[in-house]
Amino acid sequence: MGNLTSLEFLYLNSNSIDGRIPRSFNNLCNLRILQLSRNSISSWERLTGCLANRLKELYLDFNQLTGDLPNWLTNFSSLAYLDLSDNQFSGSIPSAMGNLTSLEFLDLSYNFIGGRIPRSFNNLCNLRILWLEKNFISSWERLTGCLANSLETLDVSRNQLKESLQVWLGEMSNFKTLKFLDLSDNLFSGFIPSSIGSLSSLEKLDLRGNKLGGYIPQSIGKLSNLRYFDIGNNSFTFVITESLFTKVESLEFIILAHNNLIWNVISQWLPPNISHIDISSCPVGPKFPSWLQHHKSVSWLDMSNSSISDVIPDWFWNITVKMYYLDLSHNQLQGKLPNSFLEILDLSNDSFSGPVLEKNMPNLIRLDISNNFLNGSIPSLLCKLESLAYLDLSNNYLHGNIHDCWGNTSKSIWYINFSNNNFSGEIPSSLSDLPFLVSLHLRNNCLSGELPSTMKKMKSLVVLDLAHNKLSGVIPTWLGENLSSLRILSLHSNMIYGNIPPQISKNSSLQYLDLSHNNLSGTIPRSLGDFSAMTKIHNASDQIIFPEVFGDETIWDNIVMILKGVELENSKTLGFYNVIDLSVNSLSGDIPEELTRLLGLVSLNLSSNYLKGNIPNKIGALKQLESLDLSRNRLFGKVPSSLSTLNFLSKLNLSYNNLSGRIPSGFQLQTLNDSSIYIGNDNLCGPPLSPCPTNEVPPKTEMEREKDDEFEMTGFFVSIGVGIVVGFWGFCAVLIFKRS
Repeated sequence: MGNLTSLEFLYLNSNSIDGRIPRSFNNLCNLRILQLSRNSISSWERLTGCLANRLKELYLDFNQLTGDLPNWLTNFSSLAYLDLSDNQFSGSIPSAMGNLTSLEFLDLSYNFIGGRIPRSFNNLCNLRILWLEKNFISSWERLTGCLANSLETLDVSRNQLKESLQVWLGEMSNFKTLKFLDLSDNLFSGFIPSSIGSLSSLEKLDLRGNKLGGYIPQSIGKLSNLRYFDIGNNSFTFVITESLFTKVESLEFIILAHNNLIWNVISQWLPPNISHIDISSCPVGPKFPSWLQHHKSVSWLDMSNSSISDVIPDWFWNITVKMYYLDLSHNQLQGKLPNSFLEILDLSNDSFSGPVLEKNMPNLIRLDISNNFLNGSIPSLLCKLESLAYLDLSNNYLHGNIHDCWGNTSKSIWYINFSNNNFSGEIPSSLSDLPFLVSLHLRNNCLSGELPSTMKKMKSLVVLDLAHNKLSGVIPTWLGENLSSLRILSLHSNMIYGNIPPQISKNSSLQYLDLSHNNLSGTIPRSLGDFSAMTKIHNASDQIIFPEVFGDETIWDNIVMILKGVELENSKTLGFYNVIDLSVNSLSGDIPEELTRLLGLVSLNLSSNYLKGNIPNKIGALKQLESLDLSRNRLFGKVPSSLSTLNFLSKLNLSYNNLSGRIPSGFQLQTLNDSSIYIGNDNLCGPPLSPCPTNEVPPKTEMEREKDDEFEMTGFFVSIGVGIVVGFWGFCAVLIFKRS
């Protein structure tokens, strides 16, 4: 390709190109634009020669380039656009980059660049856009020079800048062309200086997620072009008055969330065109804010966790006509539910009562009215919501059958939670008509009958929580054979009977299996040792996160888990745990040694069954085990010494079995100094129980056992030889006696 010397434009974006950029590109003397974005390029030869004299635009974003930023880039004197974002560059920005005086656009975001931004950047007199988001930059030299006359966009968010904001912004007071300034998610301290009013062209100011405090200066009113203002997640403490923002007539987005603000407003305090208000986790209450009735153009409103304890006035629902996002959750609000064109509605953790919805809301994508006092049945109109993706009605007082109409609803729904209500009847078979359903929660109701066989079609299901119901029948084999994406399965506290089907282990994704408190019988299948997901140690990349993000909040799945004997609601770490709970059933036989192949297992509970035999000696192979409960069975023999090697074990229960001998010593077992762990085993001794008898022979080591075996074998052959000799002479003595 280096022979195409007349080439001026080369676009190879979004292919599968890998390897390196060849040195022959230096021969492309007329090339002005080179785009290689979104490939898998991992290295490049030194680019120089006549290419460096003509190239104006170079795009290498979304590749796999590593190492320091090369110094030879500074030879490209004509370069105006340089995009190296979303690679794996490290080190610091070379000072020589300040020699690229023709540069207008520079994007180094989403790399691993650290250190400081060099002072030489002040020489970039033509630079308009500078993106450095998501790196490890810790400081910046003084901002000055001709850069102040050209820079329009500066994004250094999600770095480690630890500066005084009043000093930093004070040095930028002469940046008259600056329109977009994003300093969010850094370590800035101090307060907003009054010099902020000098940035007369500013349209966006984002300071969220720092360590800022103090107040907002009145000079903010001089920013007549300001459209976006975000100081969320800081420590500001000041009084909101009517005069603060009314002069900022262009303001459309205001985010004051997670600050300790004092509200002293009655009438309008925001410009009339405001469309986005986020004052979540600010003490707005206890009364519902009356000033909202003056802002009928609001389309996005978040007043969650704002200490409001009041009835929602009727006028409020009239101004929601243009809204698509409304979050009033985690307050103590009462009143009727809305009838509007909202897309996102979150009224969870409030005090609403009455029916769920009385009128259709056709645009709903997310509906969360969990943790209220709603009663009645589920309205059939929920099945008519064609855009619905997320539905949470949990923790209310709803009752009756769950309508079998889900084949008519949105095919894109991926989350349904009806837990902790009083629903009865069978699980609707039409739920299987939802091809993208990822998570189904029906816990703690009065559902009965068997699992519908149509559920085998739910190929996308990841979480299935049916615990605390009255479900019966046997465990269907299709749970392992058909639901290949299933990671979390809880059938805890039902009336399911029969054997555990060996086919359940065909599910290679399953990592949480709770079949406890049922009527299961038979033996534990040895195939349970084949759960491949439980052989792995899971981390943050295995979190169960839904495919949508509403607002700035990622939606996590959650489930009630019993870990270490404690019932916990688990969300952000849900995908971390490998758990098997078969407790409180009627299982018999021995504990399969195959279970010790599950090297990532965190919790194993086989208590309250009829298991017998020895505890597997290889139990020590489960190095991630934090909780082990084998209590109330019929196990016998010694406690394996390998238990003492389980360094994470913090919950152990071997009580009420027939175990005998000395309790093994070891660092980890010594930390579990609780006699209740071993109670009910009359023949166990040693700490923390009573001392062993002095004449008790301590357990022998493996080498001693091997020597004993050799001695026994030698004695065996010696005794045979002695027997032969004695027998021979005895025979001879008889013959001599007869002759005589």
